[in-house]
Amino acid sequence: MAIVDHISIGTNDLTQYVLAAERGNAGVAALADSLDPAVLYLIAHIADVSTARNRIAVCGEVAADPAAAALLVGLGVRELSMSPRAIPAVKDAIRSMSVAKAKQLATLALHRDSAASVRALLSDLP
Repeated sequence: MAIVDHISIGTNDLTQYVLAAERGNAGVAALADSLDPAVLYLIAHIADVSTARNRIAVCGEVAADPAAAALLVGLGVRELSMSPRAIPAVKDAIRSMSVAKAKQLATLALHRDSAASVRALLSDLP
């Protein structure tokens, strides 16, 4: 990825395409969860193959989720795009966890078998 300086990952669209579950389709919308391990794996992979010069950003509903913010940092994301009202809670969540702990959390999440399992892991955080 040496030819780009910034990578922005839109998790709403990424989730829709990876899980073949369009949010606007009531028949499959419940399957579209950005915390699915398959979606998280792709985010982690993008961060892993990026160089130190690349800035990895996430936009989408998951970026504004305080419980998911530290997980995204653990996956290698360094920028989150969200509405202004979400910023204080997300900042608090990120500041309350070291990068090393966030990486441990990410490793655990990547080995879960479902988005529900990842959400349960995040709900156990202090």
